[in-house]
Amino acid sequence: MKEKLLLIGDSGQLGTEWRYLFEKRGIPFTGVSSDKLDITDRQAVDALFDAERPDFVINCAAYTAVDEAEDNPELAMRVNRDGVRHLAEASARHDTVFVHYSTDYVFPGKKEDQSRYPRGYDEKASTEPVNQYGLSKLEGEKAIRETTDKHMIMRISWLNGVYGHNFIKTMLKLSRTKDEIKVVNDQFGSPTFAHNVVRNTVCLMQHGLHGTVHLSSGGLVNWYELAAEIMRVADSDTRIVPVTTKEFGVKAPRPYFSKLDTGFIRTFEGSRIINWQEGVQNLLRDPRLKLD
Repeated sequence: MKEKLLLIGDSGQLGTEWRYLFEKRGIPFTGVSSDKLDITDRQAVDALFDAERPDFVINCAAYTAVDEAEDNPELAMRVNRDGVRHLAEASARHDTVFVHYSTDYVFPGKKEDQSRYPRGYDEKASTEPVNQYGLSKLEGEKAIRETTDKHMIMRISWLNGVYGHNFIKTMLKLSRTKDEIKVVNDQFGSPTFAHNVVRNTVCLMQHGLHGTVHLSSGGLVNWYELAAEIMRVADSDTRIVPVTTKEFGVKAPRPYFSKLDTGFIRTFEGSRIINWQEGVQNLLRDPRLKLD
């Protein structure tokens, strides 16, 4: 890549994965963490774009606390809608391509949708979030589409990686001290892995894609099955106990089915969708993985 790259939110699990790629390949970029840039501050965003004048901006900044968003919907909207609009508007002024990550939680996740969309929700499926987090992310998507045509919105699901906080690392940490862990077995989808997200995003950027695309892993799984596979690969004796979402108890409603159809992204030469089991194995064997 010879273009000028601006990475927003470079200290989270996805942003750090991007940073690792750029540094490993010797690709120049400017990275800013959420501590250094508040995307809800329009003037700060404009000043950064005026100084950098990037060809591509990759936005990894987001409010991702699903349960907390139920109590703080205004904060979720300020970050995931208003902050994203500021980035999109700045991108439009500078003729910058805006790369943004959204979520499977923009969909309703009804049980009957598993039959209606056997391969998962495609990019044209109707959106209808069931929680405040999903609604704020959908509003962010709308803000981008209203503001700039030069955008790439990538919807991903159940993100896991070697950096930051995620389900797989949580399961591994809990297995150190617990004989059994209760995990819900009535939410179906597929995990996405940060390394695969970055690889496929680079592919689509090189193809010049503008629009919305779904990225996840192959196969369908629930959280209980995913946790059981983590324990198996990690050779852990910790027992995974299946429970319903109602029994587990969460503040924010969760979709029953949120699988994403990856048929579109597979049409691009150089893309690679891995099965979720391969993703788990790769992550647990990655030398960069640290739990402390």
